[in-house]
Amino acid sequence: MNINFKEFGTKAYWKNFISSDFWFDIDRFRVHGVDYALLSLAVLLFLVGLAATVYSKKRVDPFSKDIYKKFGSIAVTIGLLEVFWFLLRYENISYFGTHFTAALIFVFGLLWAFFVFRKIGRTYKVNLQNWHKEQVKQKYLHMESK
Repeated sequence: MNINFKEFGTKAYWKNFISSDFWFDIDRFRVHGVDYALLSLAVLLFLVGLAATVYSKKRVDPFSKDIYKKFGSIAVTIGLLEVFWFLLRYENISYFGTHFTAALIFVFGLLWAFFVFRKIGRTYKVNLQNWHKEQVKQKYLHMESK
């Protein structure tokens, strides 16, 4: 893995990002630093997703538990898809190993997360308040039964 960070500041390096060769062709002779950076991001996303899933099991209220569980599943799925993309890129699989495919995976992951969390955001406060009221009610019901 050879990433040359000095290249990032040059204009010639950034011109590659707007060329169609960068997005739709595969360099058959080497895997670039951008590909390794995307792999690192995918592994990080996967690990964050696993951590969120584990943390969701420790939460008490079901609504924040649901949020962490959904975030974990989205992050793990997108992370695994990006790792799979890197394997396709490494093996020089034509259409599926392009940078355009990697970008599509991230964009669809962001859209998926946006719609899931928008739905949760609309109902979270009301559901959480109702759950807290129910917990207080259950607390006093258990006190009377003793």
